[in-house]
Amino acid sequence: MTAPGAMGKSMAARALAHELSAPIVDLSRLPVGSDSLTGLLARVLGWEQAPLFVNSLRTGKGALVLDALDEAQLAAGREHFLAFLANIANLLGGHAPAGQVVVFGRRDTVETAYLALDDLNLKSTVVSIAPLTYRQSVELIDLELDNKRLADAPFRVHRTHPIPFGKMRDEVLGGIATAIGAQSFETVASIWPFVADFLGYPPVLLVLAEHLLVDNPSNAPIVKGFGLSASAEKSQRGALLREVVEGILDRETRKAQAQLAELLVGPSGYLVSLYKRDEQIIRLLEYVTASEVDIIPPAGLSSADREKYDERILTFLPDHPFLRHRMFANTVFSDYVRAFIATAPLREIQGMARPELLAACPPPGPFFAHFVHALSREIPLDRARENVGDPIAWIAEEHVNDAMKSHVAGATGDPMAYISCVGDLTSLTLVEEDPETGLANSTLAFKLTNISGVLEIFSPVSRCVIISHHGVVLAARGDEVEVGPRVFVVAETIEFGGKRLAVSPDSRQGVASVILVANEAKHDPKIVVKAYASEALWVHWSSAWHQWKQYLRTDVLPSSSDILDPKSVFQVLFALRRILRAFHRGAQNNPMIYWEMLDRLVVGENRIYAATLRGLVSLNLISRVSASYKLHLEELGKYGVSWASVNGPNFAHALNKLHAEVCGIPEVFELIKWRKRDAPGGE
Repeated sequence: MTAPGAMGKSMAARALAHELSAPIVDLSRLPVGSDSLTGLLARVLGWEQAPLFVNSLRTGKGALVLDALDEAQLAAGREHFLAFLANIANLLGGHAPAGQVVVFGRRDTVETAYLALDDLNLKSTVVSIAPLTYRQSVELIDLELDNKRLADAPFRVHRTHPIPFGKMRDEVLGGIATAIGAQSFETVASIWPFVADFLGYPPVLLVLAEHLLVDNPSNAPIVKGFGLSASAEKSQRGALLREVVEGILDRETRKAQAQLAELLVGPSGYLVSLYKRDEQIIRLLEYVTASEVDIIPPAGLSSADREKYDERILTFLPDHPFLRHRMFANTVFSDYVRAFIATAPLREIQGMARPELLAACPPPGPFFAHFVHALSREIPLDRARENVGDPIAWIAEEHVNDAMKSHVAGATGDPMAYISCVGDLTSLTLVEEDPETGLANSTLAFKLTNISGVLEIFSPVSRCVIISHHGVVLAARGDEVEVGPRVFVVAETIEFGGKRLAVSPDSRQGVASVILVANEAKHDPKIVVKAYASEALWVHWSSAWHQWKQYLRTDVLPSSSDILDPKSVFQVLFALRRILRAFHRGAQNNPMIYWEMLDRLVVGENRIYAATLRGLVSLNLISRVSASYKLHLEELGKYGVSWASVNGPNFAHALNKLHAEVCGIPEVFELIKWRKRDAPGGE
């Protein structure tokens, strides 16, 4: 019987032994080799009972359960392992009644044993342990919580209040199911077959049980983080997945160290450096890519012990829980490996350069951004589940493209990425927005590091707002750059890779899908520009080549645009639209929004957005009322603006009068006017 690591093989072995009234042998505690099983039975049962027990096996009346075959292989080495299998064959004496000896181990070890026994003319059957069902998973969580304490008392909330606790538990499970791709389901049980490979994995459930240790399930903060209907706190999800994955890695470390303790001879304490997370990551990549990597040996390991160590680990590695048939078992594990490498504090891991390691990783999947955030955030992991607002994490500029692609792949709402490289303000914010209001439902916030001055985003480029005082490269895949929908780039220079630019339209008919504003554009002189619906693309820069002429927009600039920086003027236009869209259209005459939603999630740290908001307040279009902002629709109407027109295809025309007014407000004007170094012909 086989299953991935930590799937519950040992638990199943004990349960089966109890059901069959059969003795069970924990092979992780037995030095296996020639006659080791025969000798064990003689020592335990005695010389009189041992032959009777062996005869019961041969006649089909008795049974024997052997657990942890993979750990026995790790400790013994191949030669002793094969001798142990020969001992099993000799013990049965050529008799092969159905299922009298049941052996548990990981897949590759069991397959090796199957072939070896077949060579010894002993036929066997291989079966796999399935992931836990929904009902089994619920039961495992309950049993785990039975052993927990809360406030120095046994935890019993799940037993005394099963209905509210069950609702909270299912909201947590449903939230994780949504995070790993499940969509449109009524109950967690109904979607379980599609997510069981991850949620039916016992280590995941055991970690989840820790998160369910709350005294009031009806008002638990965890529901906010993982609820089906509550706002999805992506930072909490990332922390949870990280805790699950690292728990598996650390379990592998402990198992390997325990098995190798008696094999290797070295200075006291050196064993704790064996098979740590970074070494496992490198060995996993080596195994998946079939490449050869020179692993740096742990300090204190002699050359003789190094050979023994490598031999044992190489037999153990194929059964790693992260693996399945020389591939990563799922995208959760592969994304963790990529994020671990991307966030490592050193440019080298085990002597290998980061770019080389990343090239060996699978492409980023939907969990990469989660893991980068969880691995680099500014609060400790043990506090990651607490309600600490929007904790900031760090991400290197070269990983921004991967994080954006990961965010789009994993989003269930309307994903957007906001990138700012303006002075000291360097940030990446990944959000899922309400398509009606533009408000963020969930957020991952990063500070950028390793700023090069040129941000490179690879095709396809979609759903992003990039504001930079430096350069932005829209890099091609092949000869073409695909851009859109919903791309807004304001930069000093925009460089286009490839020979073709293809712009995808917005689903809202007539709305500009891609807006590109720069002082200078760089591209192949023969570049072909194609927007599928001419109004889908707006551009603005000086000395535009003929390919761009039909897409140039100057009509949205105020009459004083000759003394204003177009890049900043366009920012004001989109600040107006984003701020006004944040107010829900409803039955009330003057809609309101909680102040923090507007200040933090819409305006953020963008100085032009903040000045625009203050400008709207000074014009009495918006007012602060207690903990909310109020939009005065009657005053807004004096500028010919309605809430509907802000969301319409001609929003720039609708906002023209208000846009000019706000650009003329002294605070805004000072921010958007040409600086001497920026002005055409300036220094």
